[in-house]
Amino acid sequence: DVYKRQSITSLGGETVTQGLPGLSKNVLNGTLFYSLDNFETRLNVRYRSDFVSEQVAINEQVVNFDAETVVDFQTSYQFTDSFGMLLQVNNLTDEPTQSYFGNENITGTTQYFGRQVYLGFTYSH
Repeated sequence: DVYKRQSITSLGGETVTQGLPGLSKNVLNGTLFYSLDNFETRLNVRYRSDFVSEQVAINEQVVNFDAETVVDFQTSYQFTDSFGMLLQVNNLTDEPTQSYFGNENITGTTQYFGRQVYLGFTYSH
């Protein structure tokens, strides 16, 4: 079991049991892929359960990051032997990254990094 828990005693004497910083207990990845002749498409989903951060908070607060599910999409088409197109959208659903202190009611940050769209063409002769 790679996921381990640790007990930390603060300078104030309080002991907290938590996961190791940066490690989620559950990480899942799934991909659906379809290809036909010159056409390809792919949908990828990544899930990561909540985890403890290495960030330092005020007054010995523990910083946690909430679970997140990120969806990516990619499609391509080869028009000819020498000309093709690729469309890629990362973070399709604009999933935020959220942190909190100790419990989910004490919000730290909510960050939206947005969708990233890439459109590319290839040409060779």
